[in-house]
Amino acid sequence: MAAQRDGSVGSGSARTGSARTAARTGSARRDGYRLLALCAAVAFVLHTLALLWTWFSWRAVPGARGGWMVITDLPVSLLYGDSTDGRLLLWSLTLGGLQWAVTGAFVAWAAWRIAALRGRR
Repeated sequence: MAAQRDGSVGSGSARTGSARTAARTGSARRDGYRLLALCAAVAFVLHTLALLWTWFSWRAVPGARGGWMVITDLPVSLLYGDSTDGRLLLWSLTLGGLQWAVTGAFVAWAAWRIAALRGRR
């Protein structure tokens, strides 16, 4: 077995130099995009579960569930805040869910960039 440039022992068939770096960068980028998609999906699902729980458990309190749903989805809820019952739930699940998915993806992207920048030092 031959010693590699990085000090590891291998068969000598491993990629060296820029080819190995390019492969690692492409793989890391792909993994990063998967992470963004996963975080967006998780945020959307958590938002959906929270709203459905609010919708079905706060029936007895008039106006409370609608108010909570509007507060949860600010600022996007300003577009549909005056809707009633079923339409409020539908708009909140779609537009609010998309807002939370984008927020989740942005937080994941920011963490990914910070980790990448710290890894370069």
